[in-house]
Amino acid sequence: IQVDTGTLDIIAGNGAVLTNYSATTLTGGSYVIAGTFRFPGANVVTNSASITLDGAAASLRSTSGNTNGLANLASVTANNSLKLLNGAAVSTPAGLSNAGTVTVGSGSTLTVPVGLGNSGTLAGAGIINAVVTGTGSISPGDATGAAGLLVVNGNTGLGGLAVDLNGTTPGSGYDQLQVNGDATIGGTLSVNVGYGAKVGDSFRIIDNTGPNALSGTLSGVAEGGSFIAGPRTYQLTYKGGTGNDAVLTLTGITAPSVGTVVINGGSAQRSTVRSVQVNFDSLVDFAGAPANAFQLKRQSDNAAVTLSAVVTNDSVTHVALSFTGGAVDAGIAPLSLSDGRYTLTVFSAQVSALGIPLSGSGGPGTDYVLASATTGNPPTNIFRLFGDGDGDGTVTSADFLAFRIAFLSSSSTFDYDGNGQVDSSDFLQFRLHFLQSV
Repeated sequence: IQVDTGTLDIIAGNGAVLTNYSATTLTGGSYVIAGTFRFPGANVVTNSASITLDGAAASLRSTSGNTNGLANLASVTANNSLKLLNGAAVSTPAGLSNAGTVTVGSGSTLTVPVGLGNSGTLAGAGIINAVVTGTGSISPGDATGAAGLLVVNGNTGLGGLAVDLNGTTPGSGYDQLQVNGDATIGGTLSVNVGYGAKVGDSFRIIDNTGPNALSGTLSGVAEGGSFIAGPRTYQLTYKGGTGNDAVLTLTGITAPSVGTVVINGGSAQRSTVRSVQVNFDSLVDFAGAPANAFQLKRQSDNAAVTLSAVVTNDSVTHVALSFTGGAVDAGIAPLSLSDGRYTLTVFSAQVSALGIPLSGSGGPGTDYVLASATTGNPPTNIFRLFGDGDGDGTVTSADFLAFRIAFLSSSSTFDYDGNGQVDSSDFLQFRLHFLQSV
């Protein structure tokens, strides 16, 4: 139900009922109210739905006497929510138990004189007038996702803190929790950075205005200890600011590096080599087209391979390289490298994280190089020899047995021309490679 303006009444006399409401419990559904929403007997004690009050005039009321339907709110259940936005206000004389998510947006106020027990999440950039207890987390910040200042007027306990760092100004550049009372902290500190933070940038994430010291720690980090989030390292103090505030200071950024290189999807065979995947150890950025960050050359004649790159990101960056020209065999895509030993280079100047160039084979600021062993030694890493089904660098009788089994099948391992079938033309190539080494 959405009420953008005016009043929406459900009138019992017309036979209409709100089936989601029974015995002071509102169950299921979403109610976004910018005007007034009224229904018979509205007295929501338990909120098992999603309620949003948007604006100072927003209200949920009973058609019987026009009484405030949230005046006795006592519970927000798990996986459900209460949002107060743009000046909306709720005051409940009973204690409030939150196992879901309560968001108090900028300009909005939640008042709970008896106290707020939080086992879920408190969020927003407004004001909470309550003593907050429990092991739930607090996530300051505007409901739109922008940084914000969440003020709690009362002693506060928290079992986790999540903050966005988008600049160095509290409340607008980064999220801050202001506690006007004693603060007991614990649980996990979660930090999300949305700008080019520099070493030395400092963030007072908890502004403890009371006279007493903070009690507890975040993420188990002792006073003055290091807190690591992704490639960034911070010093965390609980004695910062005016002497009793939690302050993060960025002390270092770790250069990204190549974590692993996966050839042929991890297959040992080198009869055909159609892909190389480079997995970095963090999220990275590319100075230009991703393919320009990589070079693959055959060692014997320095012939280059033309590369195509597909980038995917999860907690780190993955780049799948395929081959479109140069030192490749003619055929149907995906093309295979031609026979030979290869060297892969990832250019430090083309790859960075948070402005820090790649740390390569020679340390920070150097290129990453993965080379096959030189001729005279068993081949390693990236090499190709058609017919080498077991990846030992030589086409042997064991490979012939594997070829016989694959003959007339769709096995890509021995499909030299990439036509989708291992046939007589592939056998001719196998004969030419038999007992050869790369």
